[in-house]
Amino acid sequence: GAKRKARPGKAVAGGKVSGGPPGVLLAHRWTGENIRGWWMSEKLDGVRAYWDGTRLMSRNGNTFHAPDWFLEGLPKDLHLDGEMFGGRQKFQETISIVRSGSKS
Repeated sequence: GAKRKARPGKAVAGGKVSGGPPGVLLAHRWTGENIRGWWMSEKLDGVRAYWDGTRLMSRNGNTFHAPDWFLEGLPKDLHLDGEMFGGRQKFQETISIVRSGSKS
């Protein structure tokens, strides 16, 4: 199917990502565009994750094997794009957990 592009401050609802990596937004240098209406937050040092309603994955499309209790709390009808954040000064611990492939 057709890919949907995320808009600033909007969740993308609808179909699943079909094969390959999700079309996530990436950072670019600000060149003076009008940012009125955009949502912004502090840059956290975490692992980028994308939820397509059924699967949690990296921006490259690799599946993250999260515990069932975690996945059960995610919406089935929305796509989410964000950071898995383990806390300040805990990036190495966070990446270690994500790369372990463990569902526990």
